[in-house]
Amino acid sequence: VAFVVLAVVLLRGTGPQDLLEGLVLGPLRHPASFSLRFDWPPGIRAIAAGLGGAGGVAWWLRRRNVAGVDAVVAALRLAAAIALAVLLTRYPYIDPSYYALGLALPCLWLFVWPLAGEAPHRAQARTWVGLVLLGQSLHPFPVTGSQLGWGTALNLPLAAIGAWDAARWLAQRYPKPWLKSRPARLATRLALAAFLTKICLEFGREAERYRHGQWLDLPGAEAIRLPDNLAAVCRVLAHNATAHADVLFSLPGTFSYNLWSGVPTPTHANVTHWFSLLDATRQQAIIAELEAHPRAGVIWHAWHLKYLEKWNLAPKGPLFDYLTQNYEAAFSFEDTEFRVRRGRNIEPFLVAQLLTLSDAAAPTGAESSLLRLALLTPPAASIARLEISGREPIVLHAGNARVEFAPTNLHGEPTAAPRAAAWPVQPGGPAILAVYFRREQLPPIVGGATIVLRDPSGREVGLARLAP
Repeated sequence: VAFVVLAVVLLRGTGPQDLLEGLVLGPLRHPASFSLRFDWPPGIRAIAAGLGGAGGVAWWLRRRNVAGVDAVVAALRLAAAIALAVLLTRYPYIDPSYYALGLALPCLWLFVWPLAGEAPHRAQARTWVGLVLLGQSLHPFPVTGSQLGWGTALNLPLAAIGAWDAARWLAQRYPKPWLKSRPARLATRLALAAFLTKICLEFGREAERYRHGQWLDLPGAEAIRLPDNLAAVCRVLAHNATAHADVLFSLPGTFSYNLWSGVPTPTHANVTHWFSLLDATRQQAIIAELEAHPRAGVIWHAWHLKYLEKWNLAPKGPLFDYLTQNYEAAFSFEDTEFRVRRGRNIEPFLVAQLLTLSDAAAPTGAESSLLRLALLTPPAASIARLEISGREPIVLHAGNARVEFAPTNLHGEPTAAPRAAAWPVQPGGPAILAVYFRREQLPPIVGGATIVLRDPSGREVGLARLAP
């Protein structure tokens, strides 16, 4: 399999030196360029030394056929599994993966220890799981983030299998009538039921967010579901990149937007934290490509910059300086900016503008507000209403608003005068939608609100954001 994969890569034009650099040498240099240290739990050195020493003592005692060693190991294994279960019940108030990585590794030998008289295949199976877990536990190094989840995924099956084997072994070796009594069995079942109920309730509360989200509906990510506001931001950025950029770069590198928009990157040197991983020569090559494309766009994650500054990892270098000096934000949401060359003006698609007459200028009973929205790709279905998020959601429809639209080109520039339309409306191409209504009849509208476009059946056919 490895030979076939490497052969395909080489046949597609990658040289042996590039392959060695990308697969081996570059990753080995990564920790020297960028890392986020894992903060081990307090007392981990003493815990690791104690449990490691206990493992050595247990092995020494077994070699001398001292009775009771396996019973102690089985009991400690059960205690470790119960501790992990308690950690899981604390989710989402704490992150179980942090403690699972920090405290589980010193306990690992307890779960791969072969108990006396145990079927060899059972101990071997646990050992293989433990060996794979050791490799997976390296995921959070040198960057600790969502990698914690990957690094601790096998803790759960290993703990469940090991605890079951230990409980069964203890029950066979040390049969106690009271353990098999009806009250004991009932207490065990109640404890398990309480554990499962707690886990289901907490995870159920987290899963409830699914009901309030929208499909991302972008190429290759159609089935990803996000909260309305985040799904709208992703769509707004991707559609504006399609309309207003012939080359798209990002800080840090977020190349999903290149896939979603179909807009290429400046060069093929595409890494997430390019400011620490690309040398000056490759950064200068990207600068040259951006200079050659006046319509280049940059997606700038300001919130990520703040995070890096917090860890003393603030970006620097020629490319960062060039972007800072030559690009400015055309619009932004959630500290994510769409930047264009300084001095360039664009018509943002799916970014609504709310224009309101002052109380003195608005005639009594007349329309006092205008919601102006540029649509790049018209919805497949007609638009019957607009829902604007807020403490009190607002719905604009045929009963409280009138609508006009003006066709535009792919850059958002009108190609004809606005004309009146009837609800439900379907522009049939890129257009600027103008919705007139009386603000006095509606709750306040907050800047940055999410706008959901719905068809006559209530199905979502588009997402937009109101300018902050």
